[in-house]
Amino acid sequence: YYGLIAGIAFATMLILQQSSILVGFAKQTGAFIRDTAQADLWIMDPQVRFSQDQVPMRDTTVHLARGVTGVDWAVPLYQGFLRGKMPDGTSFTMILVGLDDASLMGGPPLIVEGKLADLRRDKAVFIQADKPEKKLMMKRGGGRPLALGDRFTINDNEAVVAGTYRGRESFFWEPVIYTTHTRVLSFSPAVRNMLPFVLVKVKPGHDVQMVKR
Repeated sequence: YYGLIAGIAFATMLILQQSSILVGFAKQTGAFIRDTAQADLWIMDPQVRFSQDQVPMRDTTVHLARGVTGVDWAVPLYQGFLRGKMPDGTSFTMILVGLDDASLMGGPPLIVEGKLADLRRDKAVFIQADKPEKKLMMKRGGGRPLALGDRFTINDNEAVVAGTYRGRESFFWEPVIYTTHTRVLSFSPAVRNMLPFVLVKVKPGHDVQMVKR
């Protein structure tokens, strides 16, 4: 009898544990979307499967969105995987996010060091404040994490850490680094289309579903 009770209790514990792990991972997959809460609608290619899936569209999609009745603003948002190299030569993979140069819409939710406007400075990028020691650690010369003012390269282009931010825990291991959309175009390999997402804000008083259609 005691063995039966212990077995049922252990099985119940395993079911609850595995369920909580599933819910936690599922919640983490949408962390970037929740961190980018300024927009009511996201425009993307129909073949996109998840938030880090990059299927570029034509640049004219932004102008088409701005011409829709009920749209308050529409801005481009770049997101893609790129390779970087730290000052000591340590290579790493990052998720690079490019914000609209004029409005900086889609930026991180909580700025820790610096101001969001600092992204407009020459070669400026923002890194995660709570992740450098895990995801942006130099491996040579004693080892230390990237910090404010450090210079590193993204696809052989120099970048400068101008600020730090704090965001939600993500399902993906790679660090998320923010910069401007124009700078992303110079950092990334040249291809014909380089617009994976468009963020859209609906005007007050207009129905979001109607604008979506």
